[in-house]
Amino acid sequence: MMPQVSYRWSLTPAGWSYIAATVMVTTSTMLSQANLLFFLTGLLWGALLIDAAWSALGLWGLTVRRWEPSRAIQGEHTPIRYVITRGGLLPMGVVVVREGGVSMPQEAGCVMFLGRRARATTEGVLDPDRRGLLRLATICVRSSFPFGLTRAERRFARVGEILVYPRVYRVDKPLRATSGLWREGGKAELRGVGSGGDFAGLREYRPGDAVRTIDWKRTAKTGKLMVREHTRPVPPRVMLALDVVSGSPNEEECERAIMLAASMVCAAYDHGMPMGLVLVGAEGRVHRPHLSVPHRDQILDTLARMEPGVGGEARRAQQLRPSIWLLASAQGVAPHVPDLLALYGADASRLLDMSVSAMPLDPREASVIRELHGDAA
Repeated sequence: MMPQVSYRWSLTPAGWSYIAATVMVTTSTMLSQANLLFFLTGLLWGALLIDAAWSALGLWGLTVRRWEPSRAIQGEHTPIRYVITRGGLLPMGVVVVREGGVSMPQEAGCVMFLGRRARATTEGVLDPDRRGLLRLATICVRSSFPFGLTRAERRFARVGEILVYPRVYRVDKPLRATSGLWREGGKAELRGVGSGGDFAGLREYRPGDAVRTIDWKRTAKTGKLMVREHTRPVPPRVMLALDVVSGSPNEEECERAIMLAASMVCAAYDHGMPMGLVLVGAEGRVHRPHLSVPHRDQILDTLARMEPGVGGEARRAQQLRPSIWLLASAQGVAPHVPDLLALYGADASRLLDMSVSAMPLDPREASVIRELHGDAA
């Protein structure tokens, strides 16, 4: 059972109005000494006591479990599932569940009716307004059943963590059209067996080569099986250096640069380009260029957890030969390296389509996890 943090009971605005009206009726009863008013006064005070006792005792024997996703996106709705189990004797109605101790917009979950020894499931929504690790500590459950005159609230200790990714937007079409990093053909060529690309040469047959690649004319002349090799274009390998120290950027400039970096990482993955990341002026692991969903998510994890400060020297980043140097400050200076594209965090409004969110999370993944956890509960 989840340990209880606190229990609170209070009057609702309707309850205060009700008490004011009841006091007026009670005063009139004492002055007039009418039997009918005595009966009415008793009903009014009795209804208040019943409402207070029911709302207070209804939360006893109630437990709550939370199932939260492991990842979220800054500024995107994050659903959280709550499983409420009722162990008391009194039925409850309009049970509201929300997160306690979080300073961000949220929508509470609500169960319209919960019978005795019943279980119900509801979902709330959080809107993370900052990237980083979001820690959840308490769950607040409140109810004003049955008459809405009093409100009882019970808090449960329930620790949870959600890693919030930076905002991700779609890279603008003009950037993809003009930059060589987003060209269809790529910048390099690989030599291999196949029918696509330009002819590269001949070699002897090796076990596993396709029969259609055999050059029968040369095979007839040499007496050995010979196969044709062709070149095929491959996407460029992009290494991104995120500089959050040059030019002494402020917090807003750093966040804008991080948002641009996350958007470019997701755009590179969508276009089939291996991409890596190295941080300058912040602690974080170095990601070599690679193309896969786990690799993209690892880069987003690093961007979500990074804290600008000491760490990540520019000299180490130059040794990795980055193709893009992203500066958070407009006063920052990129190193003079051939074929290096310098971008600034202030360019985010020009390079990104702010009207379209390119959320890298699969919404089905979170729902499947919640379904599995709900069944396990």
